[in-house]
Amino acid sequence: MLEPAVGPESQVVAKVASDDTEHLMRYERGIHGTEARVQTGREHSRPAHASRAHHDTSRAVVDGTVLVAEFLDGELWDHVRLDDGQRAGVRRSIGAILARLHTITGPRCGYPAAESNLTGDTWPEAFTVMMDAVLADAVRFGVDVPADRIRDAIHRHEANLSTVEAPRLIHTDVWPGNVFLNADRQVCGRIDPERAVWGDPLLDIAGCDQTHIGTVNPDLLAGYNAEVSALGNGAPPPLDVERDHVRLDLCRLYFAALMTVEMTPRGMSGTWVDAQRATLRVNLDTLLDRFEA
Repeated sequence: MLEPAVGPESQVVAKVASDDTEHLMRYERGIHGTEARVQTGREHSRPAHASRAHHDTSRAVVDGTVLVAEFLDGELWDHVRLDDGQRAGVRRSIGAILARLHTITGPRCGYPAAESNLTGDTWPEAFTVMMDAVLADAVRFGVDVPADRIRDAIHRHEANLSTVEAPRLIHTDVWPGNVFLNADRQVCGRIDPERAVWGDPLLDIAGCDQTHIGTVNPDLLAGYNAEVSALGNGAPPPLDVERDHVRLDLCRLYFAALMTVEMTPRGMSGTWVDAQRATLRVNLDTLLDRFEA
């Protein structure tokens, strides 16, 4: 990550993506371009992500693509100590931001980048090919996951996935490490939309805490549904996680499988990785047990 000054009063951040795809999971193919294209959603989801200043795909300067975006002031949420009231306010703000983002709809479900070729005309079709790609990556990288049980869970509960009526713009990664807070401890921006998907709003709820499979934070839901009510025409439907708990758990299953696999190609190591791997395995088993009950 580079943070070059481009003038006495301005800064930008440059992200460089290598053309080497050997260690990428399939869903990661083309995601640099996705991040550049997601900028069109800024007006709908303020406080917005960093705006794009330049996207260079010429490979004339470096062996890869370069995305240059504005530098965001503030501190990352996971670096800031908040009291209970501040934490609740941030979560309500995140819910509202996601509701505004979800007013944007796309042409098909799945990952926008053509390089990944992970789309479908419906959410069940897209979700199935997305998960199949993760399971194929597990084989490619030698990662043990309960593939048959995962496929069976998706097949059993396809009708639940079918209740998603429109492919909405989903960030998927609004966790505290991607959210900026200002001095008043209010949300002032977010980063890293490269893993965006056209699909189910519940994927964003799961994405806010990707290793959590319990009760959804009530402040997050309250902020989302209050904003839905305020938006009127074009708003996404209000969230009902009790009614749609199977759909939510399928989204959590996707993250558990993906995060289990990605540790190997990324070369993660250390005691925290062992703990993370153990947590994800428990999540996989717990979620699959729920589907099979």
